[in-house]
Amino acid sequence: MAERIRFIPRATLNAQTNLAGFVELVRTRFIPLRACNRFEDHAWSIEGVGSRDGDCKFVYFSQTGVEPREYYPSGIRRGPAEIPEERLLREPFRSFAKAMLVYLHAWEESINLGVRMAAFRYLEAALHEINGSTCPTATTPEVLNCACNLAAEELSGISSYLRGKQLKMIYRYMVELRLVAVLGEWECPLREPPRTRNRVGKQFDAERQRKLPSPQALEALAAIFSSDSNDPTDIFASSACALMLCDPSRSVEVLFAPQHILAQDWIDSDTGEVGTGLRWFPAKGAAPIIKTVIPSMRDMAVRAVDRLRQLSAPARALARWYEAYPDRLYLPPHLEYLRGRDRLDQKEMYAVLFGGDVAKRSKTEVDRVRKWLVAMNVPRVSKRGGGGGTSAAFADLERAVLARLPAGFPVMDRKTGMRYSEALCLARVGNSTQEQPVRPSVASIALNTQSCGRP
Repeated sequence: MAERIRFIPRATLNAQTNLAGFVELVRTRFIPLRACNRFEDHAWSIEGVGSRDGDCKFVYFSQTGVEPREYYPSGIRRGPAEIPEERLLREPFRSFAKAMLVYLHAWEESINLGVRMAAFRYLEAALHEINGSTCPTATTPEVLNCACNLAAEELSGISSYLRGKQLKMIYRYMVELRLVAVLGEWECPLREPPRTRNRVGKQFDAERQRKLPSPQALEALAAIFSSDSNDPTDIFASSACALMLCDPSRSVEVLFAPQHILAQDWIDSDTGEVGTGLRWFPAKGAAPIIKTVIPSMRDMAVRAVDRLRQLSAPARALARWYEAYPDRLYLPPHLEYLRGRDRLDQKEMYAVLFGGDVAKRSKTEVDRVRKWLVAMNVPRVSKRGGGGGTSAAFADLERAVLARLPAGFPVMDRKTGMRYSEALCLARVGNSTQEQPVRPSVASIALNTQSCGRP
């Protein structure tokens, strides 16, 4: 959105008329979080907008208790889940929730849109429970208290408290914009649980000890780190933990660290020992910082960074290709001759999508190609009534693969401007947990920043 627009209610109009004007303003003048979203859709992409370390790429306008993973067509998690109409937020609340979510994000930007959306769900449930309808203009302190009670019954203290905070903000805006029939004030009855991290004493020590890994777990991580394991999962987990032990940091700061994370070495003037530093970009918005790594931990930090760089090198190479050729399908050198083909058969598509040479494939591998084509809506033709294999146009295959580039590509972290090709922790989607193939596979261009060993 190029500019932030204020909705100006008219005091002479009733709440329902102001509500209609508010929804229409947002629907026609605001971008629904991302340009690819449409106001009428019931799932919006939040990739690059929401929490950067979360798995969720969509926000759903569904009722409380709905699990999106239960509604993926054929169980394939491509695009948003298709939630049935009866499990969506009921109108007119659904349109209000969409409009208010966008409006709040313009004026009260948040990276945790999941918590904000959960507050809307509890408000909708409370309106229906008390009034038998979901018109947001009927929101009162009684309804809000009911929403808090519903949250407290299902969630832990801190989780319900955070939803209560969002409800307070939502109601404040509803009053200011005159979207409720009866104007008033409301204080959330949920109280913030005690934060033991801000205290000292036995309670603090016990809470800290409860959160720490056991000595056995730390010893196991050290053994894995010191081993010569080729398993990407072992390498990633032990190296990331080693970095966080060298210099305490949040896990998301490791996942979004640049590959050139090592700073210049330094020398202890008293002992002559050599230490180093790590460049961090704090997840909560503080200025970038270089944290010192003491000499006794320097070799561990250097080895951990080196192993993570080697692990993610194929994915960075793939990212550099798509930076240079954003409109062309990546083909490894031994398959480059396929670029001039009009159509590809099953053996050729398998090699392009999943790596390897063009060779006869097993029934399982052929079925894998077929499922991928179906999931990506790639037009295909079966030869001789289906008994002679399947072919697809190269252009259709190329278009489907390019559509899987991450949102915002080539920029991985919009807060720092870091590109995927510059990231320390990067993997190609579909990577096996066994030793990585020599050649990056084309189907893996939807680069995964969550874990270098995660399929």
